[in-house]
Amino acid sequence: MDEKEARYREQVTEWAEVMEAHALPDWEDFPELELYMDQVVILASQYMSHLGPMLGEDKPVTPAMINNYVKMGLLAPPVKKRYRRTHLACLVMICVLKRSLTMAAIQRLMPPGMDEAEIERLYRSFRRNRSRGIEYVAKQVHEWDGEIFHSEPEEDDRAFIIRLAVMANLFKISAEKLTGAEPESKKK
Repeated sequence: MDEKEARYREQVTEWAEVMEAHALPDWEDFPELELYMDQVVILASQYMSHLGPMLGEDKPVTPAMINNYVKMGLLAPPVKKRYRRTHLACLVMICVLKRSLTMAAIQRLMPPGMDEAEIERLYRSFRRNRSRGIEYVAKQVHEWDGEIFHSEPEEDDRAFIIRLAVMANLFKISAEKLTGAEPESKKK
């Protein structure tokens, strides 16, 4: 293994370790108190702190984002300018899911009018499946000999990235198909 490949593997391994170390809050960890926008931004940003630096973003959550999600119907409007734990849970799910799904697909997964029990069930499932996904990807990265990471001698680092992008695309298409959401490319 040459120095470039060793550095590359080290960076990917560090990324996997960051993802493994970061867990989203349990449902019970969301505050039961009603919160104002500034408090929601601070808490949600803490919950999503691992994503910002990895994606080159300064702020994982902003007031403008929250207002847009409310306008789009992805997030219930606050009551008397106060947000509840259901808002925080939905906000966390939206921030993660928007990286791989269209807003239309997210709206189908989280339709307006869901009650607290439905949101709690959905969030628990989301958190559990995200943790399982992280475990799977991290295991592949740590073992580095899984089928998806197998490189031919003539391939360079780009082949690894292409394999990840192809798999991400296939998973995205599958998720959109299962939600019944129209792919972004067909909307234009």
